Amino acid sequence: MRALAAAVLALALPGPAWAQDVIQGTVEAVEDGGTLVVAGTRVRLWGIRALAADQRCPGADGREVRCGRLAALMLEVLTRGQVVECRVRPAAPEDGLTAQCVSAGLDLAATQVLAGNAVDRPLVSGGQYQAEQGLAVARRAGLWANPVPWPFAGDQVGGSSATSAASAARAFQR
Repeated sequence: MRALAAAVLALALPGPAWAQDVIQGTVEAVEDGGTLVVAGTRVRLWGIRALAADQRCPGADGREVRCGRLAALMLEVLTRGQVVECRVRPAAPEDGLTAQCVSAGLDLAATQVLAGNAVDRPLVSGGQYQAEQGLAVARRAGLWANPVPWPFAGDQVGGSSATSAASAARAFQR
């Protein structure tokens, strides 16, 4: 009888934040251009692959730019002092908790892709951020200023340098 009562009580108590459909609160930390901590829960932005915090990229003039730090800084600025609402979305287990997050009416993933701080992952997002990515490419924003060598090559293209941004982007977005 005690075991049954304990089970009923456990089901009645609120679970961890990730067990909910929505995580809402202020941002406590920004880890990189696509990962933040909201209401004590680590959340990765759904549908995109963002630059790592320590990522460096060649700028339009060929000089090295701390693009990962710029991506994280943009996410910090977008969320500072704002209540963020994240709707949990399914993802691969290695992605951890992923969610579509909105701050001040802006989809944070879309904003990062538009700024060239992340790329759409169409196999995850269904191509939801392709329009923003197309604009970023056309404007040569962020990582698109000089995408060769592709910033994600070591992580997603098997460690070899990509000969074209397009082929690397296709491999990376899977």
